[in-house]
Amino acid sequence: MVKNFLSIDCDWIQSTQQMVNLNDLIFNRFKSAKRIIFSKNHHAIIKYIDKPINLYNIDHHHDINYHYENQYVNQGNWIQYLNQKNLLEKYFWVHNSDSEMIHDEITDFTRPLKGFDYNMGLELCDGIEFEDILICESFGFTDYLKNEAKKFFIPYYIFKQIAVHFFEEKVIIDNEENKVKFYGE
Repeated sequence: MVKNFLSIDCDWIQSTQQMVNLNDLIFNRFKSAKRIIFSKNHHAIIKYIDKPINLYNIDHHHDINYHYENQYVNQGNWIQYLNQKNLLEKYFWVHNSDSEMIHDEITDFTRPLKGFDYNMGLELCDGIEFEDILICESFGFTDYLKNEAKKFFIPYYIFKQIAVHFFEEKVIIDNEENKVKFYGE
């Protein structure tokens, strides 16, 4: 059976209501998850995936491929990397109303997947049990956010503190730099 992996980039949070909704989602899922991973970089997720998954990605950015001039897996291409390595069964993206949608890239990317959906609501995660949860700070990508929204990066540290306090045996803190090349290891 394919496991479900929940990936949350805190750059998705742009309002108090989003914060409340995300709290409800993750605090209920912390209990049943086998691993709760915290990382400053979203692409750190690749080292925790060794077989095909259903990925639920809550993120302001689709992270499929933003054509960065970089030979390494990075915050803008890690989902395409997982797909090329046949590690994605299905991909679900929870985005914002002002998230950039590059339809051609998304369409080309999703053809080989067994399932793909995107939505602005956390309903995509309703009724789903997640074996793994990764929460990414992604603070470097807040420049485009309004000053009001920047305060919502505090949740990364709150989520981490709560997870460590209540679920210490499941928590992984990952601050390593990425060393994986996009083409070849």
